[in-house]
Amino acid sequence: MPADCRGVPRLDHDEGEEASIWGPATLAPRDTTARVSAPNGSLAVDSATLLAVTSDRELRRSIERIARLNLIDVIFASEPGHALSSAFLRRPDAVVVEYGPAGLEVARGLRGLLGTRLPCSFVADGGSFRARVDAAEAGGTLFLTRPLDPEVLTLAIRQMVASGEGAAHKGLVVGAADEPALRREMARRGLVVLHAGVEDCVEAFRSAAPDVVVLAASRDSRARDLCRAIRTSAEWQDVPIVVVGGAPHDRFDLLAAGADDVLLKGVSSRSVAALAGVRAQRARRLRERADAYALTGLMRRRSFLEALSRSLAACSRGARSLAVVLCDLDHFKEINDSYGHDSGDQVLAAFGRLLSKSFRAQDLRGRWGGEEFILAFPGETAESVARPVAAMFEELAHLSFVIGEKGPFSVTCSAGASTAPSDGASIDLLLKAADRRLYVAKRNGRARVVASG
Repeated sequence: MPADCRGVPRLDHDEGEEASIWGPATLAPRDTTARVSAPNGSLAVDSATLLAVTSDRELRRSIERIARLNLIDVIFASEPGHALSSAFLRRPDAVVVEYGPAGLEVARGLRGLLGTRLPCSFVADGGSFRARVDAAEAGGTLFLTRPLDPEVLTLAIRQMVASGEGAAHKGLVVGAADEPALRREMARRGLVVLHAGVEDCVEAFRSAAPDVVVLAASRDSRARDLCRAIRTSAEWQDVPIVVVGGAPHDRFDLLAAGADDVLLKGVSSRSVAALAGVRAQRARRLRERADAYALTGLMRRRSFLEALSRSLAACSRGARSLAVVLCDLDHFKEINDSYGHDSGDQVLAAFGRLLSKSFRAQDLRGRWGGEEFILAFPGETAESVARPVAAMFEELAHLSFVIGEKGPFSVTCSAGASTAPSDGASIDLLLKAADRRLYVAKRNGRARVVASG
């Protein structure tokens, strides 16, 4: 069943507690030298705002390129007064500032002005202990030293923007630690709180993929056993575990079993929640560095396949379907040949951000390789996702890409979709069916989604 990308509306898709709107948000077009705009006056991708406080031309050029490729609005300021007034008029999602007296003044001023701690990266020529401490005390969350590696700077900016946009972390509370006061404190720190009994925690892990686990210690040693069970599972070995209520003489055994932190009896819910939040944020950052392409911000093939395997197993246990979609940008080689590889990178980054902002939180998004991308939709079929995916392709087709004197040009995308279990119960069979239908989409004129045949 082909779904043409032209004129396909956004689809409201309801599914109980997972109800959401399929489709990207919109925002007015940005005014940048290298820009991505839509002819109808709206952007398919929700832009974040970065405030860069620097007079260094090389750093400015690097930030401009990264912002262009990642569809981030950037505001430049060269002195504290300008930076603070700009932030007052338009609140940034993240800040990059050169280390020094002026930079420290900006960081402190922003915290006082906005009443919160913005993700803030300091850039310095050297990285002495005193400089790092000063930066952290002023509100810095990252400290980068020259010479700057472009990929490190790109990852830093993406992580800060994602943090500033309020990306939620998930905390799983297990056993007697599941107290209302603790759940309230964790929620106040931006953690989505899930809870489960000890016997149900394995299923909770499979369905929720938490960023941190808060586990109650108990006399019958189930906390120690659960730590061991988590650490012997390949997909959960890196999840932070915070044990609450441990006795002093049990602390070493719990750490040896795999706990990252053991808080003794009597510790406040506020302290537990603060530690859980820090652990979750740090684990997410490390995982993103390992899993995501810097250019697109999407999962790498290996990470995607691991997540898809978990999702497929969960859908199979619940007798639910799962849709897989292989996407391929049309005529991508011609874009690189005609407009240069910077233009190709801009297209890849734009499509990655579009995918990140589209669909539901539980849907999977990955870069399959080159100009190919892959999606997975738990609980859906190839037919049910064809229209929303085609609508997202329509948003992409309306973007106009311009770099310097080159352009404008637009891009379309083709896709093939498959369904588990009707097209197969294994990842290999689902990929083969989706790839076959992608070939049909290309053969029949491109810019469409083929979901059957």
